[in-house]
Amino acid sequence: MALVEEVYKEKTGRVILEQEKKSMAKRLQELIPTRTPSIKKKKIHYTKAMIKNKAAFEHIITQNEMMIKMFCDIEALASSPKPILLLGETGVGKELVAKAVTLLQKRQGTYLRMNIAGMDDTLVNDTLFGHIKGAFDTAIAVRDGFLKTAEGGFLFLDEIGD
Repeated sequence: MALVEEVYKEKTGRVILEQEKKSMAKRLQELIPTRTPSIKKKKIHYTKAMIKNKAAFEHIITQNEMMIKMFCDIEALASSPKPILLLGETGVGKELVAKAVTLLQKRQGTYLRMNIAGMDDTLVNDTLFGHIKGAFDTAIAVRDGFLKTAEGGFLFLDEIGD
């Protein structure tokens, strides 16, 4: 209401009287609804029958509707060639979901899993990128890294935040 008073004073050069304030406030309440009407969304009940490729998820046991919805979302995401980032606490099943994605995408390449927890930067770099002969004292031969080995397939980096 203070903004209305300020604009009114600026336009007319006079202050709004108390009776006019009450009248304006009542009119504004009539013009502006106090609640926006809610759009009623049809609730979808997800069932296992909605999953197109049940074989990709048979290693995950659940009756939870949110998990089944997630399976439907994973099926949609798996058709993308883009990388997929799975986030979650330790033990929630990120590796099981990654396995489902690999089964859905049917890529020709290798599936490699790398647990990064407890690895130092040098070891992570060497494992991911490989090395050439003579890169360091014990590098007696060329070694491809996981990135090259998993090309065209999958590379699952576990515990990457540790």
